[in-house]
Amino acid sequence: METSREYMLKLKEAIQSNYQNWRSHNYTDLPGQKKFAREFGFGLNDFKDRKEVEDTIKSSYSTLYICLFGMSPLMNAKEWMDEIRSELR
Repeated sequence: METSREYMLKLKEAIQSNYQNWRSHNYTDLPGQKKFAREFGFGLNDFKDRKEVEDTIKSSYSTLYICLFGMSPLMNAKEWMDEIRSELR
């Protein structure tokens, strides 16, 4: 089984390979970016190592969010991580 970090990196790679189509799915505004964070968080439920998941959440702001949404983010790191954690079970 892959790790949560590998999941995040594969997700980023998949999005980047089809970036224009992905952006057209309403992820560009704040509600869309929050939705994406929650979708990512829901996916993290498949991983049982909670410490590793928490490390992935913490690194996801720069690795995933800033990379995909640019250097003028609509959420700060805390808001991003709170949205992700809202979907953890």
